[in-house]
Amino acid sequence: MLRFRWVNFDRFIVVNFIRFQRVILNRLYWGYFTVFSSKIESLYRNDAARQVEAAQRNVLADYGEFYRLKRENQSLSEINQELESELNTLLEQLAVLSIRNLIFTVAVALIGGYPEPVSSGGGGNSDSDLRWDGRRSDEEEEVYRRRCLLHASRIVKSERSGYRRR
Repeated sequence: MLRFRWVNFDRFIVVNFIRFQRVILNRLYWGYFTVFSSKIESLYRNDAARQVEAAQRNVLADYGEFYRLKRENQSLSEINQELESELNTLLEQLAVLSIRNLIFTVAVALIGGYPEPVSSGGGGNSDSDLRWDGRRSDEEEEVYRRRCLLHASRIVKSERSGYRRR
């Protein structure tokens, strides 16, 4: 019987040793789990911080582009107002028959390549390679005619305002 008790005692020790090992392994695994989960959490937080930072940079870039487009829109609006004012002046001038005839006379002279009538002298020699009609080399015909008409309008406007002062 003594032997039986001894076996039970040995078995008790072995069972308790196995339980003790399980407890130690569980604690060890819990430590590994804690370390790994804190590393994963740290990586997640770093990635989230990087994404927030990138989103803030994108928002700043979007605001930068917004303000650039706003300035461009304002500049185009100012140019549009200037062109509208010039067009209104031209239409007012074209409404008067005598001024309209004078504008078209000067415009036809410019388009035809004749020098515009000027009061002061000037000139140059005949071997100059510059065009004297004012036309740009890459300019289309319609654009050139429109520019001549507007220039003639300015000439007539300056002559007309000069007559009023006298």
